[in-house]
Amino acid sequence: MQLIQNWLPYNETILFDFSDKYFKESGKAVFSNEGKSNQHVVPNGMTNSKAHARSFAKFIFDNLDNYPQDQKIKILEVGSGAGVYARNFLLCAREMNFLDRVEYLVSEYSPVGLHQIKESHILSEFEENSHYRFVYLDILNPDLAQDIEGKPYKLENLSATILNYILCVLPATVVRKAKNGNIQQLFMRFKEPTDNKEDLGYLESLLYEENWKGYLIENEPEIEKKYFDILKQSLDIDTGCTFEFYAYGSLLALENILNRSTENAFVFIAEMPRIKATKRPFKAYGHSIANPINQGLISSFVKSKNLDLIYSTDSHYPLTRMFILKNPALKEQFKKTFTQEYIEKNDSNLILELRNMAQQFKSKHSCLMMKKLLDKLLEIDNSSFESNWLLANYFYLSGDLEQARSQFQKAKELDYLNNIKGNIMLEKKFLEVQHESAR
Repeated sequence: MQLIQNWLPYNETILFDFSDKYFKESGKAVFSNEGKSNQHVVPNGMTNSKAHARSFAKFIFDNLDNYPQDQKIKILEVGSGAGVYARNFLLCAREMNFLDRVEYLVSEYSPVGLHQIKESHILSEFEENSHYRFVYLDILNPDLAQDIEGKPYKLENLSATILNYILCVLPATVVRKAKNGNIQQLFMRFKEPTDNKEDLGYLESLLYEENWKGYLIENEPEIEKKYFDILKQSLDIDTGCTFEFYAYGSLLALENILNRSTENAFVFIAEMPRIKATKRPFKAYGHSIANPINQGLISSFVKSKNLDLIYSTDSHYPLTRMFILKNPALKEQFKKTFTQEYIEKNDSNLILELRNMAQQFKSKHSCLMMKKLLDKLLEIDNSSFESNWLLANYFYLSGDLEQARSQFQKAKELDYLNNIKGNIMLEKKFLEVQHESAR
């Protein structure tokens, strides 16, 4: 067993070095099943769904009167991945008849990822530099933003911003309040059972020890000093957890966004919630890690800015949804739409349930029931690879190979993450249907 890193504060460990390099160099591959098992895929099923995008679009639609008619509604997506969510939002904007009022900023921290989105033609139904624009963006350093050609881009006049699983990968450290009231910081050291750093399970396999030391803020970088008072306020909130995440990177990102937003702007956050019983401070997905959201810290930050916050943690799917509103006068309308979209209806959850149920059918005898589920699924999500693949499977099970072949092809064209290529059984079935229907 080899010691690979001696005692360092949590935020300075190899965990963050691996994550930063993985996201910057791998592009959309981090979200794809191709060549890896599901536990190594950065989650995207919920946040890429059309229902998730439609709910966000509904908040825009309900507030159209608050945006100047002679200006584009500038919407920033921080970290667009493979562009699936961007495509779904633009589809929804077109269905709701406000597409021509939108300029959607498709942004990526990874130059590789940004070019992959463009080269995939996933947004070919829409007009570049009118309906959408590509932006290379490190949200912690927005003044360095560039367009896809490498020219400086000034990030300003944002009407709305969405962060899908972005705050969880930004810099953070782990702290706790000791019995004497002092704040302590987590230090870690790591041993590796294997030196195979190419293995996507490498981070998950690392063995580590923990040690708690006094958090001397005067010795820390300026970014940690900047939000230290916010941290102290949040630590006074009893969460029942033995430690908390000082997500100073999240606070800087939110401040950067809010400073570049219009007076009626809002920020939507979709994040992994905190599970109290979790002892391990990080969750590994391939060569990346993620930390759950610190709701108390975000709440204290919002309160310090005299802004409003609406949030809830989904009891069915592990997701926390938050809206930060710059204009308090919008709160009642937002609460109404929030209740409609996430409490009363919640099609985002329904899509996942229907997909999971439809995947269980294996024979022609269950086709009738499968079709009923698919009719509902396609009603709320007809543009995804997953839904079209399930419809193709229905035709296959029912014996209509010609329809199955046609639908398989449509699903493959929508497979922007190469999940068919990454699944030998799906690829084999597709080839079999091609062969059978050609007879």
